[in-house]
Amino acid sequence: MKKLSLSDFEYHISSTTRTAGQAYVSEGKVNGLRELEKHFWVSTVQDTESAYETEVIISPGRINAFACECWSEPRKFMCAHIAASLLQLRKFLDQSTAEKARKMREKAEAQPELARLSIHKLLPEVPSTHLIEFIRDYARRDRDFALALKTRFADTIDGKGNPYKALLASVLPKHKNLLKEADFKRIAKLRNDLDDRMDAARHEGNLSLMFKIASAALLLLGPLSKVQSESVRTRLSDICNNYTEICFWVYRTDTASPELRDEVWGMFLELVTKEQLPDMLHRDVSLFMSDIAAQEKQRLESIKKAFLAANTAESKHLCQLYLMALAQSGKEVQALKVFKEVYYQSSKITDFSTEARNALLELYYTKAWSTTALILDDVLGKHQLTQIRKAEFEKLRFHIAEAMGDIPAQLTYLRQLFVQFGRLETFEQIRELSGSNWADEYNALLQYTKDNGNLVRIAQLLDYQGEQEVLALWLKAQPDIGLTIDFAACLTDEDLIQIMVAHISSHLEVHFGRPGSEFARECLAKLLRQKRFSPVKKIIAAVSKAFPERAGLQDTMQEIYDFKPKVGGFF
Repeated sequence: MKKLSLSDFEYHISSTTRTAGQAYVSEGKVNGLRELEKHFWVSTVQDTESAYETEVIISPGRINAFACECWSEPRKFMCAHIAASLLQLRKFLDQSTAEKARKMREKAEAQPELARLSIHKLLPEVPSTHLIEFIRDYARRDRDFALALKTRFADTIDGKGNPYKALLASVLPKHKNLLKEADFKRIAKLRNDLDDRMDAARHEGNLSLMFKIASAALLLLGPLSKVQSESVRTRLSDICNNYTEICFWVYRTDTASPELRDEVWGMFLELVTKEQLPDMLHRDVSLFMSDIAAQEKQRLESIKKAFLAANTAESKHLCQLYLMALAQSGKEVQALKVFKEVYYQSSKITDFSTEARNALLELYYTKAWSTTALILDDVLGKHQLTQIRKAEFEKLRFHIAEAMGDIPAQLTYLRQLFVQFGRLETFEQIRELSGSNWADEYNALLQYTKDNGNLVRIAQLLDYQGEQEVLALWLKAQPDIGLTIDFAACLTDEDLIQIMVAHISSHLEVHFGRPGSEFARECLAKLLRQKRFSPVKKIIAAVSKAFPERAGLQDTMQEIYDFKPKVGGFF
Protein backbone atom coordinates (compact mmCIF):
# COMPACT_ATOMS: atom_id res chain seq x y z
CA MET A 1 0.00 0.00 0.00
CA LYS A 2 1.37 3.37 -0.94
CA LYS A 3 1.50 5.70 2.05
CA LEU A 4 -0.79 8.71 1.87
CA SER A 5 -0.73 11.99 3.72
CA LEU A 6 -3.47 12.53 6.30
CA SER A 7 -3.73 16.15 5.21
CA ASP A 8 -4.88 15.45 1.62
CA PHE A 9 -5.52 11.69 1.30
CA GLU A 10 -9.09 12.27 0.08
CA TYR A 11 -7.77 13.65 -3.22
CA HIS A 12 -6.04 10.34 -3.95
CA ILE A 13 -9.05 8.07 -3.54
CA SER A 14 -12.13 7.69 -5.73
CA SER A 15 -14.72 10.48 -5.62
CA THR A 16 -17.40 7.94 -4.67
CA THR A 17 -15.46 6.76 -1.62
CA ARG A 18 -14.62 10.35 -0.66
CA THR A 19 -18.27 11.48 -0.88
CA ALA A 20 -19.53 8.50 1.13
CA GLY A 21 -16.90 9.02 3.83
CA GLN A 22 -17.72 12.73 4.15
CA ALA A 23 -21.40 11.82 4.45
CA TYR A 24 -20.69 9.45 7.37
CA VAL A 25 -18.80 12.20 9.19
CA SER A 26 -21.39 14.92 8.57
CA GLU A 27 -24.17 12.60 9.74
CA GLY A 28 -22.30 11.80 12.97
CA LYS A 29 -21.93 8.10 12.23
CA VAL A 30 -18.26 7.85 13.32
CA ASN A 31 -18.13 7.02 17.03
CA GLY A 32 -15.73 5.75 19.69
CA LEU A 33 -12.59 7.30 18.20
CA ARG A 34 -9.72 6.49 20.56
CA GLU A 35 -5.96 5.86 20.53
CA LEU A 36 -5.36 2.36 21.91
CA GLU A 37 -1.60 2.62 21.49
CA LYS A 38 0.65 5.36 20.24
CA HIS A 39 -0.37 6.17 16.64
CA PHE A 40 -2.87 3.23 16.67
CA TRP A 41 -6.46 4.53 16.43
CA VAL A 42 -9.76 2.66 16.35
CA SER A 43 -13.34 3.82 15.76
CA THR A 44 -16.76 2.47 14.81
CA VAL A 45 -18.67 3.59 11.68
CA GLN A 46 -22.43 3.03 11.67
CA ASP A 47 -23.58 1.90 8.20
CA THR A 48 -27.18 1.45 7.07
CA GLU A 49 -27.08 -2.24 7.97
CA SER A 50 -24.51 -2.59 10.76
CA ALA A 51 -21.55 -1.00 12.49
CA TYR A 52 -17.98 -1.64 11.31
CA GLU A 53 -14.87 -1.24 13.44
CA THR A 54 -11.94 0.40 11.71
CA GLU A 55 -8.24 0.47 12.59
CA VAL A 56 -5.65 2.95 11.32
CA ILE A 57 -1.98 3.47 12.10
CA ILE A 58 -0.80 7.06 11.76
CA SER A 59 2.76 8.24 12.07
CA PRO A 60 3.13 12.01 12.04
CA GLY A 61 1.26 13.11 8.96
CA ARG A 62 1.37 9.74 7.15
CA ILE A 63 -1.17 6.89 6.89
CA ASN A 64 0.84 3.69 7.41
CA ALA A 65 -1.91 1.05 7.51
CA PHE A 66 -5.66 0.58 7.78
CA ALA A 67 -8.23 -2.20 8.10
CA CYS A 68 -12.00 -2.47 8.30
CA GLU A 69 -14.47 -5.17 9.26
CA CYS A 70 -16.36 -4.67 5.98
CA TRP A 71 -13.84 -6.90 4.18
CA SER A 72 -12.30 -10.21 5.24
CA GLU A 73 -9.10 -10.25 3.19
CA PRO A 74 -6.45 -7.53 2.72
CA ARG A 75 -7.24 -5.26 -0.19
CA LYS A 76 -5.55 -2.44 -2.01
CA PHE A 77 -8.12 0.35 -2.03
CA MET A 78 -9.65 2.28 0.83
CA CYS A 79 -13.33 1.79 1.75
CA ALA A 80 -15.75 4.56 2.75
CA HIS A 81 -15.58 3.50 6.44
CA ILE A 82 -11.80 3.99 6.56
CA ALA A 83 -12.15 7.34 4.74
CA ALA A 84 -14.75 8.48 7.30
CA SER A 85 -12.53 7.41 10.22
CA LEU A 86 -9.52 9.27 8.77
CA LEU A 87 -11.58 12.43 8.21
CA GLN A 88 -12.88 12.26 11.79
CA LEU A 89 -9.36 11.63 13.12
CA ARG A 90 -7.97 14.58 11.18
CA LYS A 91 -10.77 16.76 12.51
CA PHE A 92 -10.00 15.63 16.05
CA LEU A 93 -6.26 16.23 15.67
CA ASP A 94 -6.89 19.66 14.10
CA GLN A 95 -9.13 20.58 17.03
CA SER A 96 -6.50 19.33 19.47
CA THR A 97 -3.83 21.37 17.72
CA ALA A 98 -6.06 24.45 17.74
CA GLU A 99 -6.76 23.96 21.43
CA LYS A 100 -3.04 23.70 22.19
CA ALA A 101 -2.43 26.87 20.16
CA ARG A 102 -5.19 28.67 22.09
CA LYS A 103 -3.66 27.69 25.41
CA MET A 104 -0.26 28.83 24.22
CA ARG A 105 -1.71 32.18 23.19
CA GLU A 106 -3.35 32.55 26.56
CA LYS A 107 -0.08 31.66 28.24
CA ALA A 108 1.80 34.14 26.06
CA GLU A 109 -0.68 36.89 26.89
CA ALA A 110 -0.02 36.25 30.55
CA GLN A 111 3.71 36.91 30.00
CA PRO A 112 5.22 40.37 30.24
CA GLU A 113 4.58 42.56 27.17
CA LEU A 114 8.15 42.32 25.92
CA ALA A 115 7.75 38.53 25.47
CA ARG A 116 4.85 38.85 22.99
CA LEU A 117 5.47 39.17 19.25
CA SER A 118 2.43 38.90 16.94
CA ILE A 119 2.09 39.23 13.17
CA HIS A 120 -0.70 41.72 13.76
CA LYS A 121 1.69 44.06 15.53
CA LEU A 122 4.79 43.18 13.52
CA LEU A 123 3.62 43.78 9.94
CA PRO A 124 2.74 47.48 10.30
CA GLU A 125 6.25 48.11 11.62
CA VAL A 126 8.02 46.40 8.68
CA PRO A 127 8.91 48.65 5.75
CA SER A 128 7.13 47.53 2.58
CA THR A 129 10.40 47.15 0.70
CA HIS A 130 11.71 44.79 3.39
CA LEU A 131 8.45 42.85 3.43
CA ILE A 132 8.49 42.41 -0.35
CA GLU A 133 12.10 41.31 -0.21
CA PHE A 134 11.27 38.73 2.49
CA ILE A 135 8.25 37.38 0.54
CA ARG A 136 10.29 37.12 -2.64
CA ASP A 137 13.10 35.27 -0.86
CA TYR A 138 10.76 32.94 1.05
CA ALA A 139 8.79 32.14 -2.14
CA ARG A 140 12.02 31.08 -3.83
CA ARG A 141 12.70 28.62 -1.01
CA ASP A 142 9.16 27.30 -0.47
CA ARG A 143 7.30 26.21 -3.61
CA ASP A 144 3.97 25.72 -1.81
CA PHE A 145 4.12 29.24 -0.41
CA ALA A 146 4.96 30.62 -3.84
CA LEU A 147 2.04 28.77 -5.42
CA ALA A 148 -0.40 29.99 -2.74
CA LEU A 149 0.91 33.53 -3.16
CA LYS A 150 0.44 33.48 -6.94
CA THR A 151 -3.03 31.95 -6.63
CA ARG A 152 -4.19 34.59 -4.14
CA PHE A 153 -3.02 37.57 -6.18
CA ALA A 154 -3.08 36.29 -9.80
CA ASP A 155 -6.14 38.36 -10.72
CA THR A 156 -4.45 41.61 -9.62
CA ILE A 157 -2.09 41.49 -12.60
CA ASP A 158 -3.11 43.69 -15.50
CA GLY A 159 -2.69 42.26 -18.98
CA LYS A 160 -4.25 40.06 -21.60
CA GLY A 161 -5.03 36.41 -21.12
CA ASN A 162 -6.01 34.33 -18.13
CA PRO A 163 -3.38 34.38 -15.36
CA TYR A 164 -4.89 31.24 -13.77
CA LYS A 165 -4.27 29.33 -16.95
CA ALA A 166 -0.59 30.24 -16.78
CA LEU A 167 -0.57 29.38 -13.08
CA LEU A 168 -2.04 25.91 -13.67
CA ALA A 169 0.34 25.31 -16.58
CA SER A 170 3.26 25.91 -14.22
CA VAL A 171 2.42 22.78 -12.16
CA LEU A 172 1.79 20.52 -15.15
CA PRO A 173 4.48 18.54 -17.01
CA LYS A 174 6.13 20.45 -19.80
CA HIS A 175 5.23 17.72 -22.26
CA LYS A 176 1.88 15.91 -22.48
CA ASN A 177 3.14 12.74 -20.87
CA LEU A 178 1.22 10.48 -18.51
CA LEU A 179 0.68 12.23 -15.19
CA LYS A 180 2.44 10.78 -12.17
CA GLU A 181 1.38 10.85 -8.54
CA ALA A 182 3.73 13.74 -7.84
CA ASP A 183 1.96 15.74 -10.57
CA PHE A 184 -1.39 15.04 -8.94
CA LYS A 185 -0.09 16.22 -5.59
CA ARG A 186 0.88 19.55 -7.11
CA ILE A 187 -2.51 19.78 -8.86
CA ALA A 188 -4.29 18.93 -5.59
CA LYS A 189 -2.44 21.63 -3.67
CA LEU A 190 -3.14 24.21 -6.33
CA ARG A 191 -6.76 23.10 -6.54
CA ASN A 192 -7.21 23.71 -2.81
CA ASP A 193 -5.94 27.25 -3.22
CA LEU A 194 -8.04 27.77 -6.35
CA ASP A 195 -11.16 26.54 -4.56
CA ASP A 196 -10.53 28.94 -1.71
CA ARG A 197 -10.18 31.76 -4.22
CA MET A 198 -13.33 30.50 -5.98
CA ASP A 199 -15.31 30.58 -2.73
CA ALA A 200 -14.15 34.12 -2.04
CA ALA A 201 -15.12 35.18 -5.57
CA ARG A 202 -18.57 33.61 -5.17
CA HIS A 203 -19.03 35.45 -1.87
CA GLU A 204 -18.00 38.69 -3.53
CA GLY A 205 -20.27 38.04 -6.53
CA ASN A 206 -17.24 38.16 -8.83
CA LEU A 207 -18.55 35.95 -11.66
CA SER A 208 -15.74 36.92 -14.01
CA LEU A 209 -13.09 35.66 -11.59
CA MET A 210 -15.02 32.42 -11.05
CA PHE A 211 -15.09 31.82 -14.80
CA LYS A 212 -11.37 32.58 -15.17
CA ILE A 213 -10.47 29.93 -12.60
CA ALA A 214 -12.92 27.32 -13.97
CA SER A 215 -12.04 27.91 -17.61
CA ALA A 216 -8.31 27.62 -16.87
CA ALA A 217 -8.87 24.13 -15.46
CA LEU A 218 -11.10 23.03 -18.36
CA LEU A 219 -8.87 24.40 -21.11
CA LEU A 220 -5.76 22.69 -19.72
CA LEU A 221 -6.96 19.53 -17.98
CA GLY A 222 -9.60 18.63 -20.60
CA PRO A 223 -7.12 18.13 -23.48
CA LEU A 224 -4.58 16.57 -21.10
CA SER A 225 -7.08 13.86 -20.07
CA LYS A 226 -7.20 12.53 -23.64
CA VAL A 227 -3.72 11.01 -23.44
CA GLN A 228 -3.95 9.55 -19.94
CA SER A 229 -4.69 6.05 -18.67
CA GLU A 230 -8.27 5.23 -17.72
CA SER A 231 -7.78 5.72 -13.98
CA VAL A 232 -6.01 9.06 -14.43
CA ARG A 233 -8.58 10.13 -17.01
CA THR A 234 -11.34 9.46 -14.47
CA ARG A 235 -9.63 11.61 -11.83
CA LEU A 236 -9.15 14.47 -14.26
CA SER A 237 -12.73 14.13 -15.46
CA ASP A 238 -13.99 14.49 -11.88
CA ILE A 239 -12.06 17.75 -11.52
CA CYS A 240 -13.31 19.01 -14.90
CA ASN A 241 -16.89 18.08 -14.03
CA ASN A 242 -16.78 20.31 -10.95
CA TYR A 243 -15.54 23.31 -12.92
CA THR A 244 -18.02 22.61 -15.74
CA GLU A 245 -20.89 22.90 -13.26
CA ILE A 246 -19.46 26.23 -12.09
CA CYS A 247 -19.43 27.53 -15.68
CA PHE A 248 -23.05 26.40 -16.13
CA TRP A 249 -23.98 28.27 -12.96
CA VAL A 250 -22.13 31.43 -14.03
CA TYR A 251 -23.90 31.49 -17.41
CA ARG A 252 -27.35 31.04 -15.88
CA THR A 253 -26.86 33.64 -13.14
CA ASP A 254 -29.07 36.67 -13.72
CA THR A 255 -26.25 39.11 -12.95
CA ALA A 256 -23.91 37.65 -15.59
CA SER A 257 -23.10 40.20 -18.30
CA PRO A 258 -23.71 39.43 -21.99
CA GLU A 259 -19.95 39.59 -22.57
CA LEU A 260 -19.31 37.00 -19.84
CA ARG A 261 -21.98 34.70 -21.26
CA ASP A 262 -20.31 35.00 -24.67
CA GLU A 263 -17.00 33.94 -23.09
CA VAL A 264 -18.56 30.90 -21.42
CA TRP A 265 -20.34 29.89 -24.62
CA GLY A 266 -17.23 30.40 -26.75
CA MET A 267 -15.10 28.28 -24.42
CA PHE A 268 -17.51 25.33 -24.51
CA LEU A 269 -17.93 25.58 -28.29
CA GLU A 270 -14.15 25.58 -28.70
CA LEU A 271 -13.72 22.53 -26.45
CA VAL A 272 -16.43 20.60 -28.30
CA THR A 273 -15.17 21.59 -31.76
CA LYS A 274 -11.59 20.61 -30.94
CA GLU A 275 -12.66 17.35 -29.21
CA GLN A 276 -10.91 18.47 -26.01
CA LEU A 277 -13.61 17.72 -23.44
CA PRO A 278 -13.37 14.53 -21.36
CA ASP A 279 -15.77 12.01 -22.87
CA MET A 280 -17.91 11.76 -19.74
CA LEU A 281 -18.75 15.50 -19.95
CA HIS A 282 -19.92 15.67 -23.56
CA ARG A 283 -23.54 14.76 -22.88
CA ASP A 284 -23.93 17.29 -20.04
CA VAL A 285 -22.28 20.04 -22.09
CA SER A 286 -24.36 19.20 -25.18
CA LEU A 287 -27.58 19.28 -23.14
CA PHE A 288 -26.59 22.63 -21.63
CA MET A 289 -25.71 24.16 -25.00
CA SER A 290 -28.65 22.69 -26.96
CA ASP A 291 -31.11 23.90 -24.30
CA ILE A 292 -29.70 27.43 -24.63
CA ALA A 293 -29.64 27.20 -28.44
CA ALA A 294 -33.34 26.32 -28.43
CA GLN A 295 -34.04 29.61 -26.65
CA GLU A 296 -31.43 31.88 -28.23
CA LYS A 297 -31.30 31.88 -32.02
CA GLN A 298 -27.81 33.40 -32.21
CA ARG A 299 -26.43 30.49 -30.19
CA LEU A 300 -27.90 27.97 -32.61
CA GLU A 301 -26.38 29.93 -35.48
CA SER A 302 -22.95 29.82 -33.83
CA ILE A 303 -23.17 26.01 -33.55
CA LYS A 304 -24.27 25.81 -37.19
CA LYS A 305 -21.37 28.01 -38.27
CA ALA A 306 -18.87 25.85 -36.38
CA PHE A 307 -20.43 22.70 -37.86
CA LEU A 308 -20.19 23.99 -41.44
CA ALA A 309 -16.55 24.95 -40.94
CA ALA A 310 -15.50 21.70 -39.30
CA ASN A 311 -14.34 18.38 -40.67
CA THR A 312 -17.31 16.22 -39.67
CA ALA A 313 -15.23 13.06 -39.90
CA GLU A 314 -13.10 14.32 -37.00
CA SER A 315 -15.52 16.48 -35.01
CA LYS A 316 -17.94 13.73 -33.99
CA HIS A 317 -19.12 15.48 -30.80
CA LEU A 318 -19.75 18.73 -32.69
CA CYS A 319 -22.03 16.79 -35.05
CA GLN A 320 -23.88 15.32 -32.07
CA LEU A 321 -24.19 18.77 -30.50
CA TYR A 322 -25.64 20.26 -33.70
CA LEU A 323 -28.14 17.40 -34.05
CA MET A 324 -29.16 17.81 -30.42
CA ALA A 325 -29.53 21.58 -30.77
CA LEU A 326 -31.73 21.16 -33.85
CA ALA A 327 -33.82 18.58 -32.02
CA GLN A 328 -34.30 20.82 -28.99
CA SER A 329 -35.24 23.69 -31.31
CA GLY A 330 -37.99 21.61 -32.93
CA LYS A 331 -36.16 21.37 -36.27
CA GLU A 332 -36.59 17.59 -36.74
CA VAL A 333 -36.57 17.62 -40.55
CA GLN A 334 -33.37 19.67 -40.64
CA ALA A 335 -31.82 17.30 -38.09
CA LEU A 336 -32.64 14.36 -40.38
CA LYS A 337 -31.00 16.17 -43.28
CA VAL A 338 -27.84 16.81 -41.24
CA PHE A 339 -27.78 13.19 -40.08
CA LYS A 340 -27.91 12.01 -43.70
CA GLU A 341 -25.13 14.36 -44.76
CA VAL A 342 -22.82 13.24 -41.95
CA TYR A 343 -23.53 9.53 -41.56
CA TYR A 344 -25.03 8.14 -44.79
CA GLN A 345 -22.05 6.79 -46.68
CA SER A 346 -24.12 5.61 -49.66
CA SER A 347 -27.71 5.05 -50.76
CA LYS A 348 -27.58 1.53 -49.30
CA ILE A 349 -26.26 0.92 -45.82
CA THR A 350 -25.48 -2.66 -44.80
CA ASP A 351 -24.35 -1.60 -41.35
CA PHE A 352 -24.10 1.61 -39.41
CA SER A 353 -20.79 3.03 -38.30
CA THR A 354 -20.13 3.32 -34.58
CA GLU A 355 -20.32 7.11 -34.84
CA ALA A 356 -23.76 6.98 -36.52
CA ARG A 357 -25.11 4.60 -33.90
CA ASN A 358 -23.67 6.73 -31.07
CA ALA A 359 -25.26 9.86 -32.53
CA LEU A 360 -28.65 8.15 -32.62
CA LEU A 361 -28.27 6.88 -29.07
CA GLU A 362 -27.27 10.34 -27.83
CA LEU A 363 -30.49 11.75 -29.27
CA TYR A 364 -32.42 8.94 -27.63
CA TYR A 365 -30.76 9.26 -24.20
CA THR A 366 -31.33 13.03 -24.20
CA LYS A 367 -35.05 12.39 -24.86
CA ALA A 368 -35.16 13.95 -28.32
CA TRP A 369 -37.94 11.48 -29.12
CA SER A 370 -39.42 13.08 -32.25
CA THR A 371 -36.09 13.58 -33.98
CA THR A 372 -34.81 10.12 -33.10
CA ALA A 373 -38.06 8.54 -34.32
CA LEU A 374 -37.88 10.45 -37.61
CA ILE A 375 -34.30 9.32 -38.27
CA LEU A 376 -35.03 5.73 -37.29
CA ASP A 377 -38.07 5.57 -39.57
CA ASP A 378 -35.92 6.79 -42.45
CA VAL A 379 -33.14 4.32 -41.71
CA LEU A 380 -35.45 1.32 -41.24
CA GLY A 381 -37.60 2.21 -44.23
CA LYS A 382 -34.95 2.99 -46.82
CA HIS A 383 -31.81 1.07 -45.98
CA GLN A 384 -30.67 -2.49 -45.67
CA LEU A 385 -29.18 -3.27 -42.27
CA THR A 386 -27.68 -6.32 -40.69
CA GLN A 387 -30.18 -8.39 -38.73
CA ILE A 388 -28.61 -7.44 -35.41
CA ARG A 389 -28.60 -3.72 -36.17
CA LYS A 390 -32.14 -3.84 -37.54
CA ALA A 391 -33.42 -5.59 -34.41
CA GLU A 392 -31.65 -3.03 -32.20
CA PHE A 393 -33.12 -0.06 -34.07
CA GLU A 394 -36.63 -1.56 -34.17
CA LYS A 395 -36.54 -2.07 -30.41
CA LEU A 396 -35.27 1.47 -29.94
CA ARG A 397 -38.12 2.74 -32.09
CA PHE A 398 -40.59 0.80 -29.91
CA HIS A 399 -39.23 2.37 -26.71
CA ILE A 400 -39.58 5.82 -28.27
CA ALA A 401 -43.18 5.02 -29.21
CA GLU A 402 -43.77 3.97 -25.59
CA ALA A 403 -42.28 7.23 -24.31
CA MET A 404 -44.40 9.30 -26.72
CA GLY A 405 -47.57 7.27 -26.14
CA ASP A 406 -47.67 6.40 -29.85
CA ILE A 407 -49.88 3.28 -29.82
CA PRO A 408 -49.96 2.68 -33.63
CA ALA A 409 -46.14 2.67 -33.74
CA GLN A 410 -46.00 0.28 -30.78
CA LEU A 411 -48.47 -2.07 -32.48
CA THR A 412 -46.45 -2.00 -35.70
CA TYR A 413 -43.36 -3.19 -33.83
CA LEU A 414 -45.25 -5.82 -31.83
CA ARG A 415 -46.81 -7.26 -35.01
CA GLN A 416 -43.33 -7.73 -36.45
CA LEU A 417 -42.16 -9.26 -33.18
CA PHE A 418 -45.07 -11.71 -33.15
CA VAL A 419 -44.42 -12.86 -36.72
CA GLN A 420 -40.75 -13.30 -35.89
CA PHE A 421 -41.08 -15.24 -32.63
CA GLY A 422 -44.77 -16.03 -32.07
CA ARG A 423 -44.61 -15.57 -28.30
CA LEU A 424 -47.82 -15.64 -26.29
CA GLU A 425 -46.70 -12.66 -24.20
CA THR A 426 -46.35 -10.59 -27.37
CA PHE A 427 -49.89 -11.55 -28.36
CA GLU A 428 -51.17 -10.57 -24.90
CA GLN A 429 -49.27 -7.29 -25.08
CA ILE A 430 -50.89 -6.45 -28.43
CA ARG A 431 -54.36 -7.29 -27.08
CA GLU A 432 -53.85 -5.17 -23.95
CA LEU A 433 -52.44 -2.23 -25.89
CA SER A 434 -55.26 -2.21 -28.49
CA GLY A 435 -57.94 -2.12 -25.76
CA SER A 436 -61.45 -1.63 -27.12
CA ASN A 437 -60.10 -1.83 -30.68
CA TRP A 438 -58.96 -5.41 -30.20
CA ALA A 439 -61.36 -6.86 -32.80
CA ASP A 440 -59.99 -4.61 -35.54
CA GLU A 441 -56.41 -5.10 -34.36
CA TYR A 442 -56.84 -8.89 -34.31
CA ASN A 443 -58.03 -8.87 -37.92
CA ALA A 444 -55.13 -6.60 -38.88
CA LEU A 445 -52.67 -8.87 -37.07
CA LEU A 446 -54.13 -11.96 -38.77
CA GLN A 447 -53.90 -10.30 -42.18
CA TYR A 448 -50.32 -9.14 -41.48
CA THR A 449 -49.38 -12.70 -40.50
CA LYS A 450 -51.00 -14.10 -43.67
CA ASP A 451 -49.20 -11.51 -45.82
CA ASN A 452 -45.90 -12.74 -44.36
CA GLY A 453 -46.84 -16.31 -45.34
CA ASN A 454 -45.89 -17.76 -41.95
CA LEU A 455 -48.27 -20.74 -41.53
CA VAL A 456 -47.07 -21.58 -38.03
CA ARG A 457 -47.79 -18.04 -36.82
CA ILE A 458 -51.27 -18.15 -38.35
CA ALA A 459 -51.99 -21.35 -36.46
CA GLN A 460 -50.58 -19.87 -33.24
CA LEU A 461 -52.66 -16.74 -33.64
CA LEU A 462 -55.89 -18.74 -34.13
CA ASP A 463 -54.96 -20.87 -31.13
CA TYR A 464 -54.17 -17.88 -28.86
CA GLN A 465 -57.47 -16.28 -29.85
CA GLY A 466 -59.33 -19.49 -28.96
CA GLU A 467 -60.68 -20.01 -32.48
CA GLN A 468 -60.38 -23.80 -32.44
CA GLU A 469 -63.13 -24.39 -35.01
CA VAL A 470 -61.57 -21.92 -37.45
CA LEU A 471 -58.16 -23.47 -36.77
CA ALA A 472 -59.50 -26.95 -37.57
CA LEU A 473 -61.02 -25.78 -40.86
CA TRP A 474 -57.81 -23.94 -41.74
CA LEU A 475 -55.60 -26.98 -40.95
CA LYS A 476 -57.78 -29.15 -43.21
CA ALA A 477 -56.88 -26.87 -46.09
CA GLN A 478 -53.11 -26.96 -45.41
CA PRO A 479 -50.87 -29.50 -47.16
CA ASP A 480 -48.40 -29.62 -44.27
CA ILE A 481 -49.08 -32.57 -41.93
CA GLY A 482 -46.50 -31.15 -39.53
CA LEU A 483 -48.82 -28.23 -38.75
CA THR A 484 -51.60 -30.62 -37.75
CA ILE A 485 -49.25 -32.57 -35.47
CA ASP A 486 -47.83 -29.40 -33.88
CA PHE A 487 -51.31 -28.06 -33.12
CA ALA A 488 -53.00 -31.37 -32.38
CA ALA A 489 -53.74 -30.20 -28.84
CA CYS A 490 -56.06 -27.55 -30.31
CA LEU A 491 -58.14 -30.13 -32.25
CA THR A 492 -60.94 -32.39 -31.12
CA ASP A 493 -60.48 -36.14 -31.60
CA GLU A 494 -62.89 -36.09 -34.53
CA ASP A 495 -61.11 -33.23 -36.34
CA LEU A 496 -57.69 -34.74 -35.64
CA ILE A 497 -58.71 -38.16 -37.04
CA GLN A 498 -60.27 -36.62 -40.15
CA ILE A 499 -57.26 -34.41 -40.97
CA MET A 500 -54.59 -37.03 -40.21
CA VAL A 501 -56.33 -39.79 -42.21
CA ALA A 502 -56.56 -37.44 -45.18
CA HIS A 503 -52.87 -36.45 -44.95
CA ILE A 504 -51.53 -40.01 -44.46
CA SER A 505 -53.77 -41.38 -47.21
CA SER A 506 -52.60 -38.68 -49.60
CA HIS A 507 -48.99 -39.57 -48.85
CA LEU A 508 -49.55 -43.32 -49.30
CA GLU A 509 -51.16 -42.79 -52.68
CA VAL A 510 -47.79 -41.75 -54.10
CA HIS A 511 -45.37 -43.56 -51.73
CA PHE A 512 -45.29 -47.33 -51.52
CA GLY A 513 -43.68 -50.09 -49.50
CA ARG A 514 -41.74 -49.66 -46.29
CA PRO A 515 -40.92 -45.90 -46.75
CA GLY A 516 -44.61 -45.00 -47.02
CA SER A 517 -45.53 -47.14 -43.98
CA GLU A 518 -42.66 -45.69 -41.91
CA PHE A 519 -43.84 -42.15 -42.68
CA ALA A 520 -47.28 -43.01 -41.29
CA ARG A 521 -45.73 -44.65 -38.24
CA GLU A 522 -43.49 -41.63 -37.42
CA CYS A 523 -46.40 -39.19 -37.71
CA LEU A 524 -48.55 -41.29 -35.39
CA ALA A 525 -45.68 -41.70 -32.92
CA LYS A 526 -45.57 -37.89 -32.51
CA LEU A 527 -49.29 -37.89 -31.70
CA LEU A 528 -48.84 -40.74 -29.28
CA ARG A 529 -46.22 -38.72 -27.39
CA GLN A 530 -48.96 -36.12 -26.94
CA LYS A 531 -51.10 -38.88 -25.31
CA ARG A 532 -53.72 -38.83 -28.08
CA PHE A 533 -54.18 -42.58 -27.67
CA SER A 534 -57.77 -43.01 -28.84
CA PRO A 535 -57.45 -40.92 -32.04
CA VAL A 536 -54.24 -42.79 -32.96
CA LYS A 537 -56.00 -46.15 -32.68
CA LYS A 538 -58.82 -44.95 -34.93
CA ILE A 539 -56.42 -43.41 -37.45
CA ILE A 540 -54.57 -46.75 -37.76
CA ALA A 541 -57.83 -48.56 -38.29
CA ALA A 542 -59.07 -46.06 -40.89
CA VAL A 543 -55.81 -46.01 -42.86
CA SER A 544 -55.53 -49.83 -42.78
CA LYS A 545 -59.08 -50.10 -44.07
CA ALA A 546 -58.39 -47.58 -46.86
CA PHE A 547 -55.33 -49.55 -48.04
CA PRO A 548 -56.16 -53.25 -47.49
CA GLU A 549 -53.78 -54.32 -50.23
CA ARG A 550 -50.74 -52.87 -48.43
CA ALA A 551 -49.21 -55.88 -46.72
CA GLY A 552 -47.49 -54.92 -43.48
CA LEU A 553 -48.91 -51.37 -43.35
CA GLN A 554 -50.97 -51.99 -40.26
CA ASP A 555 -48.14 -53.86 -38.52
CA THR A 556 -45.71 -51.05 -39.26
CA MET A 557 -48.07 -48.46 -37.81
CA GLN A 558 -48.69 -50.68 -34.79
CA GLU A 559 -44.95 -50.68 -34.07
CA ILE A 560 -45.31 -47.37 -32.27
CA TYR A 561 -46.78 -49.21 -29.32
CA ASP A 562 -43.64 -51.30 -28.94
CA PHE A 563 -41.84 -48.24 -27.59
CA LYS A 564 -44.37 -47.56 -24.83
CA PRO A 565 -45.19 -49.70 -21.77
CA LYS A 566 -48.71 -51.06 -21.99
CA VAL A 567 -49.65 -49.88 -18.50
CA GLY A 568 -53.42 -49.50 -18.53
CA GLY A 569 -53.34 -50.07 -22.29
CA PHE A 570 -53.47 -47.60 -25.12
CA PHE A 571 -56.93 -48.66 -26.26
